[in-house]
Formats: sequence, structure tokens, C-alpha cells
Amino acid sequence: MKAEERKELQTNSLVRFFGRLRNTGKAGLSRKAAVIWGLVILALVVFLGWRFASGLSEKRNSQRWLELDEVPDTKDLEAFIQKNQGTVQANAARLQLARQNLKGGLADLYSSRDLATKKLQEAADAYEDLAKQFKNTPVLVQECLLGAGKAYEGLGDLDRALGFYNDLQKRFKDGTLAKEAARRAQDIESHRDELSRLNDDLKK
Repeated sequence: MKAEERKELQTNSLVRFFGRLRNTGKAGLSRKAAVIWGLVILALVVFLGWRFASGLSEKRNSQRWLELDEVPDTKDLEAFIQKNQGTVQANAARLQLARQNLKGGLADLYSSRDLATKKLQEAADAYEDLAKQFKNTPVLVQECLLGAGKAYEGLGDLDRALGFYNDLQKRFKDGTLAKEAARRAQDIESHRDELSRLNDDLKK
């Protein structure tokens, strides 16, 4: 076939192709094609929206961690928790505050009973709730169970303290904190009468 003939055939093919394309455009998309393109466009919009929301959420999460790291004192920590309720950063702040209340409450037991009781009760409540919030993070669950036990032990509620210590041993028997819980539970059982009298004296 001569080069001129091949060129003419190619030209005719292109003319027919663009002709069909033009006719399709004039006739409009078929219903099936319109549905398919609509679904494609919708999926693209949803994907772009998800990417935008995901990026924004990640940015806010990072900002909250930075804010928590810079919280100077207990009062500001409480404000941070109030502002960011329901977030993982707020729970981390609650755990930090519970640690402070437990330590401060135990330290104040013999000098300021009322203040110590307030701190220990707040610590116990926080630890008890956080043990549920951190259910997917075993190491934090263990800390919360042990912390709640210590707080109730400081409050003189030996039965509730034993409940948390025993729960910790049962669920995490091979853990280091479970061994500490076992030791504290044994001390309570061995010296219950003495501890009860001491708590009664502190309440007077």
C-alpha cells in the first residue's frame, strides 16, 4: 500500500472518530453513563473531604499534645481537661492530675485530713473511670487499678482497696504492678485491725 493511501485511510478514520464523538456530545450521556460519572464524582468529593478532615484532625491532635506539654500547674491542668473533654489528651491530663492528687493526698494524711480526703477521693474517682477509658492500653489500666487501690487504702476504705488490688492481680497476674498489688493486699489482710484503728484515730 502506498504511503499516500495509508495517510488517507488514517485521515478518514480520525474524521469518523471525531464525528462519533461529536454526535455523542450532541445526544448527551446515556443514563447509565451519567450514573457512573455521578458516582465517580461523588466518590472523589468524599475522598477529598476525608483527606481534608483527616489532616485537620491530625493538626488539632498535635496542637493539643503541645498544649498539654506546656501546662504549668494543677489549675491550668484542670482548665485543659475542661476545654478538651472527650479527647485522648484530656484523659492523659486526667491521669496526670490523678497522680498528683494521690501523691499529695497521701502526703497530707497526717497534717491536713480534710484536704487529703478531698485529693484522695478525686484520685480514686479518676483512676476508676480511667481504667475503663484506657481499656485498650493494658499498662495504663494496671496503673489506674493500682492507683485506685492506693487512694481507697488512704481513705480507709480497705474493702474497696482490696477489690482493686485483687482485680489487678486477677487480670494481670504476671505484671510488676500486680505483684505490688498482691503485696499491699497481703499487708491489709495481715494488719486489718491495726489499719482500721489508725483510720478511726485519723478521723477524730
